[in-house]
Amino acid sequence: IEHSYNLSLSGGSGKIRYYLAGAYERENGTQLESYWERISARLNVDYAVNKAVTVGSRIYFARIRTNPYTLSFPWVSIPYITVKNPDGSWTGVPSGVDTDAGNPRADIAKHHYKSSDLAGNADLYVDWNIWDGLKLNVTGAAHLGGGFDDNYSEASNLRRTPESDSYSKYLDYAEEYTFTSTLSYGKKFAGKHDFYVMAGFEAKNANYSYLSAGATDFPIDNPQSFALSTVDDRTASGTLSYDRFLSFFARLTYNYDNRYLFSANFRRDGSPKFGPTHRWGNFPSFSAGWKISEEPFFKKWKQNWFSSLKPRVSWGILGNDTALASYSYLASFSNVTLHSFDGSSAVAGYNNAKVINEDIRWESIQTLDIGLDMEFFKNRLAVSFDWYQRITKDMIYALSVPNSSGITRPSSLGTMATMPVNLGRIDNTGWELLVSYRNNVGGFNYAVSANVSQNRNRVVDLGLPTAYIYGGGGHPFTGTSPCKTVNGMPISSFWGLRTDGMITSQAEIDELNAKARANGHEYYHQRLTGVGDLKFVDLNGDGTIDDNDRTFIGNPWPEVQYGFNITLGYKGIDFIADFTGVAGNDIMNLAKAYTQNMVQSSNTTPEIFNASYFLGNGMTDRPRISAVDAENGNAIVKDPNKNYSTYSDYFIEDGSYLKLKNITLGYTFPRKWTRKAKINRLRIYVTGSNLLTFTKFSGLDPEFAGAAKTAYGVYYGSTYPQTRMVAFGVDISF
Repeated sequence: IEHSYNLSLSGGSGKIRYYLAGAYERENGTQLESYWERISARLNVDYAVNKAVTVGSRIYFARIRTNPYTLSFPWVSIPYITVKNPDGSWTGVPSGVDTDAGNPRADIAKHHYKSSDLAGNADLYVDWNIWDGLKLNVTGAAHLGGGFDDNYSEASNLRRTPESDSYSKYLDYAEEYTFTSTLSYGKKFAGKHDFYVMAGFEAKNANYSYLSAGATDFPIDNPQSFALSTVDDRTASGTLSYDRFLSFFARLTYNYDNRYLFSANFRRDGSPKFGPTHRWGNFPSFSAGWKISEEPFFKKWKQNWFSSLKPRVSWGILGNDTALASYSYLASFSNVTLHSFDGSSAVAGYNNAKVINEDIRWESIQTLDIGLDMEFFKNRLAVSFDWYQRITKDMIYALSVPNSSGITRPSSLGTMATMPVNLGRIDNTGWELLVSYRNNVGGFNYAVSANVSQNRNRVVDLGLPTAYIYGGGGHPFTGTSPCKTVNGMPISSFWGLRTDGMITSQAEIDELNAKARANGHEYYHQRLTGVGDLKFVDLNGDGTIDDNDRTFIGNPWPEVQYGFNITLGYKGIDFIADFTGVAGNDIMNLAKAYTQNMVQSSNTTPEIFNASYFLGNGMTDRPRISAVDAENGNAIVKDPNKNYSTYSDYFIEDGSYLKLKNITLGYTFPRKWTRKAKINRLRIYVTGSNLLTFTKFSGLDPEFAGAAKTAYGVYYGSTYPQTRMVAFGVDISF
């Protein structure tokens, strides 16, 4: 259930204008006891001091509260236990049952998680019209915010292994200040030359702090205070960071007779994230357009169906420092107790905490866009087309450093240290087409629009011809990651084994094993590989299946993205529908390892009954999940061929979809009906979001939040689904 209430008040006099608004929103999550709530208020004030000077302010305040706790894998449960015992207590794992699962409903009830944040934004500006066309704007802005996460988990003996209680609290605080000043001059000369120039600078100053603490062993549930902990093993850690940014910028625009358009921009940005040598970056951009439809020869054409024609082109460079942590070029140290001078006792000292790079520099994004805008039939039909090329160079990347560097501490040898580097080039090339039509026939207003776009990304250079970046993956899969980024391919291309159907006979597996032995290998794949298992393709022809047979098996990026909108209106009735979709992309659905298989103590889904040779159902289109090991007392072996723990194209699915994203039907009452109640406008409506999805994807939602770009398009099944919502509302203005 979602609630949304908004109230606004606006008005003013000759010199002052104001706008005051307040809102309350609350959305209950799909999972029990989860929610999101926001209370906000906004005040805008503008005051004309005199004809030349105007001052104003924008103030916004919000408080947000949530319970963000969610269960990642709902199928890790025991299907035959009840939620509660007859006496009302939570049901636990029955004795003698070997499982890591528990009671999901009890887990939610025993997990007390609340998050609260306060945020305030305010700015104060002064506009001064110095003389005709010359204007000065000065704006100061501030953002103050802070919040906490309060997370307590009760002690529990509902699982096979009893769990102790734990309590953690996270506090954060942020201050951000921005000062911007611009001086601009605009003038039209001789009736045809429209000239505008602007110069300015902007300075940002930000401070951030973060504190986390934890404790255990409390005499009561949900204590809300560490002081009640009965042990002294409390922990605490925190960070303090600063951020600064300084930018100078200028703009020049020129318009001749509303036919020839030109614009030039220049930015010089400075960031302390970089060392003194590369702290500043220069970023120019240009654009030009030609309104052919304003030319005399076009107007003499005297046609009515072709209304407007404008080709245009733009080129520019932007800088990016968001991927870089502050002070990455400076050395830092941490205290350790590792070295021994006498061979028996270690002494305390300091060692390098990170690998620095004094030569790290701005990442640059260069974009070229060529477009064409056209309008027909007195501007009722509009067509816009763009072709673009976006080149990203000197990408800021955290390069892994081997443990032999001495940077990684022995307590965390599983996590390699990193150093920031600039590397490579990635090209994005594509096009976009937008077509819209609007008209009014006898009081019936309608508008339809459609857009389609295509983007191709290709890694041109990762620094070395043989360089690669792996990403994604996890339990129960083994081996290197399922996503691989290399030169000449799209980012995060899927990497794994190809399959050639399934093994259908013992003669087939005997032939495969014979080829393996002829090449010096014991088996084609696994000792118990047999009928009903996936048949992995031996790409290198050596008779056995290993990492040398892995290849590219899919592309997570769509061939096209598209959408269309329908807007209708007639005598107070309004209707809007928005559709979005993608086509041609692949999804690696790793959740099938849980939904079609039995992983350790996890529960599964009814899809398990479609597995080959499960409960005597014979050969199916799904690989088998177990086998009998005659050499070891007829023991049951799970997934003997590693069908569900090997990255392969069996997990690749079509990620195309079409969604009815939003739909709204409303009615505005005639003014003559509401005038007596002093109501200017009264509208009622019903709206829905995420109501329909057309897709072949077997997971919950093909439109899921992806991970890092180097692990894009991998579905794990733990993604919180988008909410399907139907809402009823009333808009009233007085």
